Amino acid sequence: MKISIKNRKRVLISVALIAAIVVILALYLSSGAPAKPLGQLEASNIEYVDVCLMNGNNNMTRVDDPVQISEIVAAAHAVVATKETPAESYAGTPVGYFVHMKTGEEVTFDTGNPYMKIDGEWYKALYDPVEALDQLGQNIMKTGYADISYDIGSRPFADLDTSRITEVRLSNGLDPDCSIEDPAGIQSLTDIMREIVVVQRSARFSESPDLYSDYDYYVNIDSGAGPTLSLTVKNPYILMYGYTYTIDAESANALDAAVRPYLS
Repeated sequence: MKISIKNRKRVLISVALIAAIVVILALYLSSGAPAKPLGQLEASNIEYVDVCLMNGNNNMTRVDDPVQISEIVAAAHAVVATKETPAESYAGTPVGYFVHMKTGEEVTFDTGNPYMKIDGEWYKALYDPVEALDQLGQNIMKTGYADISYDIGSRPFADLDTSRITEVRLSNGLDPDCSIEDPAGIQSLTDIMREIVVVQRSARFSESPDLYSDYDYYVNIDSGAGPTLSLTVKNPYILMYGYTYTIDAESANALDAAVRPYLS
C-alpha cells in the first residue's frame, strides 16, 4: 500500500511536532519547572542537622532530637524553587543547614531569599517558605533545647497574648504553609488555645503515639520577640518540646474546627 506524498508530509510534520513537544517537556521537567528540591528529605533517615549563620564564624547548633528534625524537614519540604543563577553577586547572611544522613551522606542548603543554594547549586525560590525556614533556623540557634514540660491539669497556653502575636503559620507537611492573618481568626485561635487542658503527658521523645511522622498539622505562632511556639497536632494529641500531651476533647475538637478551614 503506497502512502501519498501529501499524507507522507502530514506524517513527517506530526512526528516532528511530537519530537519537539518531548524535547520541550524534558527541558521543562529537568530545569525550568518549579519543584520541591528538598522534598526527598525524610526525618527517619537523618542522624542530625547542624544549623549556623553563614557569616564565617562557624558557630554551629546541633539538632539531633526527633522533634526538631521533623520540624526542619517539614519546613524544607515546603520550599518551591527552580534552578537559576543570580545575575549579580548575592549578599546576605542566611541560615545554613547541614543535614547529616544515617548513610553518611550530607545535604546542604541555606535560606538566601529569593536565591538560595542547595548542595552547591543556585535556586530561585518562593519567598514565604524560605522565610519560614530562616525563622526556624534563627529560633533553633536562639533557644537551644530546654526541657520544658507541663503537668496534668495545667493550661500550657493560658498566658498566650494575642496582642503580641505577629503571625500564625499552618502546615500539613505536604503543601506550602498558609497563614492566619485576620485579627478575628488569630483571636479565635488563641481563645481556644488558652482553654486547652493537659489530660496526660508522655515521656520525653516517646514514640507512642508516633506524632513524629503521623500527624494532622503544625501550628507555629510567632510573637515577634523570643522563640516561635511550634505545635504538632493529631486530635486529641499535641507534641511540643519533645513531649506528647493528650488534651481535653472539647479543646481538641475546637482547635481542629478553627485550623482545618485554612488548610483545605
